[in-house]
Amino acid sequence: MILVTVGTQFFDELIAEVDRLVGAGVIRDDVYAQIGLCETTPRHIEWVKFDRNLHDKMREADLIITHAGTGCVIEAVELRKPFIAVVNGGKAGDHQREFLKVLNTTHDFCWIDSPAGLTSALNEARPAKPLQGESIDRLCADLQNEMEAAGRSRRSR
Repeated sequence: MILVTVGTQFFDELIAEVDRLVGAGVIRDDVYAQIGLCETTPRHIEWVKFDRNLHDKMREADLIITHAGTGCVIEAVELRKPFIAVVNGGKAGDHQREFLKVLNTTHDFCWIDSPAGLTSALNEARPAKPLQGESIDRLCADLQNEMEAAGRSRRSR
């Protein structure tokens, strides 16, 4: 089963692309999606707006396709599940891309700039592999420091 989540936010483009790929037969697995505040109504996948048991579903999934929100990405890393993180360009700023770039310096995983790259990314999905022997707690602290520094850098321009 493939689990798709946009967290509690919106990312209509991702939900629409997954639904299109299932409808076209590119994705043949069962797909379960938490679509949050999306206005898109999928026709080819099972979906809910919010799932209180999303963690359990993530644990059961063979593949996770997630927006690049910190919580969902870190959870996929912790679960050691194959995943694809997708930047939501509709969010303010470029914090999701910055977060993924920083995380990618310590962990090898699949991420893409937009849902348009999902078809090719399906073959690249893998569990996040630490590039260094860091714990997830240390990683989170380092990421927080990097994100704060990036924010200060943008404000000082």
